[in-house]
Amino acid sequence: MLSKSKNRAIFAKESFQFQTQFFYSIFPCTTRDSIESSQQV
Repeated sequence: MLSKSKNRAIFAKESFQFQTQFFYSIFPCTTRDSIESSQQV
């Protein structure tokens, strides 16, 4: 049960990274910089 939730967390993280890369590919680098700086907080 523990490993199942861990795998789900890993999948969610990977899907989030994919969505972020897809978002970056659409929007300009200036938007990317502002998003990364806001996430750093």
